[in-house]
Amino acid sequence: TMVYEPKDDLFDNVASMVTGGEKALVIVENGVKALHSEFPEATRIHNQANVGIMPGWQQVLEHCQTEIVALFHDDLRIEQTDWDVVVLEAFDADPLLALVSFFGCPGVMSTGERGGVHKRLWAGLSNMSNAEQHGRRITKPRAIAVADSFSLILRRNMAEEMGGFDARFSPDHFYDYHLALQFLARGYHNLVLPIRCTHAVNRSRHLPS
Repeated sequence: TMVYEPKDDLFDNVASMVTGGEKALVIVENGVKALHSEFPEATRIHNQANVGIMPGWQQVLEHCQTEIVALFHDDLRIEQTDWDVVVLEAFDADPLLALVSFFGCPGVMSTGERGGVHKRLWAGLSNMSNAEQHGRRITKPRAIAVADSFSLILRRNMAEEMGGFDARFSPDHFYDYHLALQFLARGYHNLVLPIRCTHAVNRSRHLPS
């Protein structure tokens, strides 16, 4: 996960990500230091300044050696304790599955944006607590074209095959869509799972950096 500033719910959010089975926690500290006593076992990538989401995710990809890498924003709370089991079962069932997310869209407009709640092809699909505000609620896995960066779970070797995240999209957005569409162009698959979660949308956008 990536941390920009201490928040009241930060511990609960990160704890929700590591509850359950064995997981190796990596915390990217973007200009802050946080959760050292709460998660002493975590590996830390410390940046003196806020380098942005995409460079931080690229640091994680280059650091991790696990087959599956889950990239979560620090304002995501996962409310389903077996989320990792569900995710790994999805990857095991489809050897061409490159990307799993908790929020995705079956298509994008020519501008690269989603179309919102009323555009069927471009509406967001999720089982988030406020799913209807961003599109439609799902109860079964769905194939998607693109996913949102607050939850990107990648098969690492396939992400590396694409060169990881494209620095041209720094600091924010379109790098997640770009990588997802690269996967499809290469013949790989992207999937959204109906994992119960809450995402505090756009909370980091007020930061000067």
